[in-house]
Amino acid sequence: MKLTLVIAVMALCLFLTCVTANADNYDKSQEFEDPSVKGFVGSVVWFFKMILQTLRGVNCTIKGAIMVIESSETMIADIQDCRVASSKEVEAVIDSAEEVIRIANNILHIGENVCNIPDGAEETDPDQVPPLMCTKLLLKEVIALNNQIGLTIKLVGMVPVDAGECVTTALYTYRNEIAGFPTFVKECSNRRQEN
Repeated sequence: MKLTLVIAVMALCLFLTCVTANADNYDKSQEFEDPSVKGFVGSVVWFFKMILQTLRGVNCTIKGAIMVIESSETMIADIQDCRVASSKEVEAVIDSAEEVIRIANNILHIGENVCNIPDGAEETDPDQVPPLMCTKLLLKEVIALNNQIGLTIKLVGMVPVDAGECVTTALYTYRNEIAGFPTFVKECSNRRQEN
């Protein structure tokens, strides 16, 4: 009886270890990673955790979100200006871009309403630690944004090459701009004030 109980407990522990390992691998495979960021710091989650530990990092993340919003809105307007019937693949990219805008707007909202960083604080004390709630909420949204950007890039790659030159140019320009989000944040955060 005792041997059966010990074997059952060991089997349960082994099962839970396997399930946990599979869940960890699944989460990591869902992260979109910019190769230049991956080579520099490893995991994108860890990278953004480090970035968001200073006011400079928070400010750079917000600037990156603004850049992504502007790129997304420009792409949507450019596709409409092409005046061609959109395929289901192009519509999927537009839908994903609208989700990118929604998440990036969440980042701006958190920056304004939760972080509540006074004007000029990033210049006077760039290494100051932001409020914990600010960092926590921003991290969640930044990872969501990064993953949505990854999905959008994949969807751009699924658009047929015969979509038309106007559409293709708009989509590939957009893809290149949003793919640079982590790199932009990294470079902005590493910049030092010149005196």
